Amino acid sequence: MLSNEKWVYPPVEVEIPFKSWQKLLLDAANIIEKRGWALGEFETQHHGVCLLGALHLADNGNPSYQFKPRGFTYWWAKRKLDRHLRKVEHCKFLFRGLNCMKWNDRIANSKYDVIKVLRTAARS
Repeated sequence: MLSNEKWVYPPVEVEIPFKSWQKLLLDAANIIEKRGWALGEFETQHHGVCLLGALHLADNGNPSYQFKPRGFTYWWAKRKLDRHLRKVEHCKFLFRGLNCMKWNDRIANSKYDVIKVLRTAARS
């Protein structure tokens, strides 16, 4: 009696917008997908980039490593990626801030591994 078919509405699909740090990680994955992947350096002669190089490129358009302070979005994206690597990928190196670099150079086997990790971390 309390339920009537007229009252049942079909579910509405809602698209939840990404946060800025999630968009940065997804942009970095797209950059590696388009340009290629680098191992042991930020950018190769053929314009492939490593994981951190892709994050830098997505953040400010410069793939090189600089000790300039970056914005909050970059810091949060790198922190989330670092946490994902420690918890999910079981990557535990001595310095927590270097997990991204060490994982890219020592554990990742291909650009598809790096892209998968970036997209998974963005959606977590």
